[in-house]
Formats: sequence, C-alpha cells, structure tokens
Amino acid sequence: MFFRILLFSVTTFLVLRALLRHFRRSVISSLPGPTYSSYLAGNFKELFRSEEITDAHFYWSAKYGTAFKIYGEMGMKILFISDPKAIQYILNTSGYNFPKPLSNRISSAIILGPGIVSAEGTQHARHRKILNPAFSFSALREFLPLFRQKASKLVNKLKEGMDSAAVDSNVVDLVPWLSRTTLDIIGAGS
Repeated sequence: MFFRILLFSVTTFLVLRALLRHFRRSVISSLPGPTYSSYLAGNFKELFRSEEITDAHFYWSAKYGTAFKIYGEMGMKILFISDPKAIQYILNTSGYNFPKPLSNRISSAIILGPGIVSAEGTQHARHRKILNPAFSFSALREFLPLFRQKASKLVNKLKEGMDSAAVDSNVVDLVPWLSRTTLDIIGAGS
C-alpha cells in the first residue's frame, strides 16, 4: 500500500512538473533553438554523442547564433551560450548574479563532494579566496619548465607515432595524448 501511494505521488509530481514547465512562459522560450528528439532526454542525445561531442555545439551556434535554447530532460528549457565574452561575464565578472541550478549543485556535491564546484555565494567566495594564490601568475610561472618539458615529450611521441604509422591519413586523435600529458603534469607537479 505504501509503495503504491509513493509511486502515485512521485508520478503525479513529475507529471505536474513537466506540465508546468511546458506551459510556463519564460524569456528563454522566445529564443530560437533545435527541437528535441525525445521529451524525456531533450537534446542531450545530440549534445553528448560519442563520435564528436562538439559537432552539435558548432552546428547549433552557426545556425542559431551565440545564445539559443536547448531542451533538457522532461522538456526543460536551457539557455545555451557560446559567446566567449558572455561566458567570461557570467563565470568571472558577475558570477554571483548567476547561481547554478539546484540540481547541478546537488549532483556536483554527490559526485565531487562538498567544495568549490558545488558551493554558492559566500561559501564559494571563501573557497576561491583560499585557492586563488595557487593559481596566480607567479605561482603558475614556476611550472613553465615542467609544462615545456612535458609538451616537448608529447611532440616527440607524436612525431614517432606519425613516422612509424602506416596510415595514409594525416588525422591524429589528440584527446588520449593530451589526457596522458595532463596526468603526467599533475603527477610531476604535485
């Protein structure tokens, strides 16, 4: 009996939430954007395709401009911004005027634990104040020799791979190489 009531309550909540989102007008509603292929998944299928994750970003930005709407799960409208100046303004200049959605903060806290990624407001400012000295220009300048050494090692590995490759293509998948190099730098720098 309890399970049925719980199931009915959750189902009713999700249906009402979806209906409210669908009929509620917002500024985002008037923006252009792609239609969703699935009401449940929104545009996430196109956005996170495994072949080329940036294809959808570039295609939509060329078609709809630097600010457009995409759909999240259950038809939720999401503002998508690809203008570097706007992104800098939102994330750096006045980031506290643009709080992260509660669902993002909760999932960040679950995945990464409580910290700077899931924090907001004064708590985020406190975390950032503690971490800023580690990312100052003078602190990062000390790592330049390490960056150069690892970048040189990467270039040599890529040259070796291209010389020994019996492939007619000039295409090289850099993602795994850059991931390894980043991990090398983090390991050597810590």
